[in-house]
Amino acid sequence: MLLLLVLFVRLVWRRQWIAGWLYGNVLVLFAVVLVIGGAAAWELQSFRSLAVSEPVLKVKVSQLQPALYRLTLDQAGKRRIFDVSGDLWELDVQVLRWKGLSAAIGLEDGYRLHQLRGRHLGLEEQQRTIAHNTHPLHGSPSWRDLWFWLERCDRPVLVESDAFTLAYMPLADEAEFAVRIGVTGLIPEPLNAAAMRALRP
Repeated sequence: MLLLLVLFVRLVWRRQWIAGWLYGNVLVLFAVVLVIGGAAAWELQSFRSLAVSEPVLKVKVSQLQPALYRLTLDQAGKRRIFDVSGDLWELDVQVLRWKGLSAAIGLEDGYRLHQLRGRHLGLEEQQRTIAHNTHPLHGSPSWRDLWFWLERCDRPVLVESDAFTLAYMPLADEAEFAVRIGVTGLIPEPLNAAAMRALRP
């Protein structure tokens, strides 16, 4: 009889311990989901809608010395200045595309400026300057960069990553460009005579 009582007490204690362990793990999992969801929501705020009609960026080029230029970027009134060397400049944009249920309920695809680069036509100069000729345009570290992790996901369910690049844009003194964005890529638009001359073949 005493043996049965001991076995019963041990069984009840084990069940309580298991229940507590499961409850604790559920709480930890819930907290992790909240943190990931909060980080993703914070990242989404840095993306703008692709459904825009006005230019997403204006770029003004000023020559400082031979093969060295200052680019002034104006995005919705926010101005940033970068110095690049070389013959050309390039712009990378990160894109998020909603799919499945997310697209069905009307969520709009978004974009975020990623990086600005200067490029030399000479291969040796390009390799020598590439490290300091690339400028990030957003401050998200990779550990919470939603686009970064989606890019490494084989089969995203609700949203997938995409990227646009505006390449081989000439570095020409006093040239001014507008950059428009569409569903398939970036479209440069010359804003003055210097830009039009630079774009001529």
